[in-house]
Amino acid sequence: TYINSFGYAAMAGMTVYARIEGFLYYPLFAFGIALTSFIGQNIGAHDLMRVREGLHVSLKLAGFGTMGMALVTGLAAPTLVSLFTSDPAVTENALDAVYCTFPFYFLYGINQIYIGAIRGLGDTLYPMLTALAAYCVFRVAWCYGWDLVGIHSMHVVYSAYNVSFLVMGTLLWIGCRRSMTRMRDFYYKI
Repeated sequence: TYINSFGYAAMAGMTVYARIEGFLYYPLFAFGIALTSFIGQNIGAHDLMRVREGLHVSLKLAGFGTMGMALVTGLAAPTLVSLFTSDPAVTENALDAVYCTFPFYFLYGINQIYIGAIRGLGDTLYPMLTALAAYCVFRVAWCYGWDLVGIHSMHVVYSAYNVSFLVMGTLLWIGCRRSMTRMRDFYYKI
């Protein structure tokens, strides 16, 4: 409803943005799912060192890889947006969303790695609750909080994406450390 208050161009622009975002979102989501399997298999093999190494390599690959993908997709954004709309107002809104969020999208890549790692360590509830809190509750509260102080702008929406990536990354980092410690302690007892 917050986005809808800006009219058709903002709504359609965010729809087009979501399609462009898919060029980053889906590969990162798949990377996180692959890491879940990798970590789960190595936990089963009692190889915590390989879990730790896999997590560190994956964080670097996702972070730096996302920066490269975001740069390429950002440069190609005008062409990509034109595949979905010819309306200048919608194009402007979609490109504005791309240029405001893609520089911070590496945080989303890191989040997907932590989600995959925590799931592989056997905890599926924490990542789900964290995503619900950061991507749903926090974003809505962020937008309406700025609205209460008199700032009503689509840039509030874009900043909600960026800040929620950081909030979720922090929560996932804490959860991952907790899960790794719990797993290490479990294996020392055996």
